[in-house]
Amino acid sequence: MDTPKPQNRIGLSALTPNFGAEIGGVDISRPLADETMADIAAAFASHGVIALRNRRLEPGDLVAFSRGFGKLVPPTDTEYLLPGHPDVMAVGNVNIEGKVRSFFHNAKEEWHTDLIQMQKPNVATLLYAVETPPSGGETRFADTRRAYDDLSEGTKTELDGLRVVYDIRIFDQEMRRHDPDRPPLSQEKLDRHPPVSHPLVRTHPVTGARALYFAPEVMSHVEGWSREASKLLITDLLAHATQPHYLYEHHWRVGDVVIWDNRSTLHTATPFEADKYKRLLYRTLMAPEVPV
Repeated sequence: MDTPKPQNRIGLSALTPNFGAEIGGVDISRPLADETMADIAAAFASHGVIALRNRRLEPGDLVAFSRGFGKLVPPTDTEYLLPGHPDVMAVGNVNIEGKVRSFFHNAKEEWHTDLIQMQKPNVATLLYAVETPPSGGETRFADTRRAYDDLSEGTKTELDGLRVVYDIRIFDQEMRRHDPDRPPLSQEKLDRHPPVSHPLVRTHPVTGARALYFAPEVMSHVEGWSREASKLLITDLLAHATQPHYLYEHHWRVGDVVIWDNRSTLHTATPFEADKYKRLLYRTLMAPEVPV
């Protein structure tokens, strides 16, 4: 399948030799022409990660721009919603009047793809930097298309057709193991999200490229495999996919916008001195209309 080629009018430049692109010369605080949004969408599908620097945006601007990548997914963690903006979630370590007002996890790196525990996992995630620490708190991305391409043919054959079961209960246990003060998920939320399965290797609907697709800390098991064998397989694949030549590390500056394709990348935040510095980003999520 041929991927539409983004035009030079969006000022495209490479973030790494292999994947990721920066866009310049586009004002996303205003409605975009259809051709411009089509170019951005093409860059997103081709490069997996796209970034725009030094923007001054309101939450409403982020929502309008995000809708160009798919239907918005209302955050399930409603306590972290940005007031007046039900589609925007605050991510970071910001407290207001002694109450936590942003989603925060700083214990360790955790490679994943967003909302894989959902029947309709999201296509894209957008983050906008409002406040950043002087060091740490970067976001790392792994190109799981190229990682898949570089596997041996025997390994590709072994992986073909495998499906992985994901369970929000596993995620809840992992989060509370790293953060004992984190309250458990409510039974109501657990009931709304039963276990689901997704292919370990998925085909991108736009580019036709094959990519590894998994999230270790939400995984229950590979269908038909023991938990132990499943964990060994995913551990090996993660080590392969996160080798340095597959990575892009984004060093956040205030005003940065980064959008990534959860169908062809893994990502993780890196720790920072949260007792000393503040970090705040606004997040939107976009989802497809059909299951994987």
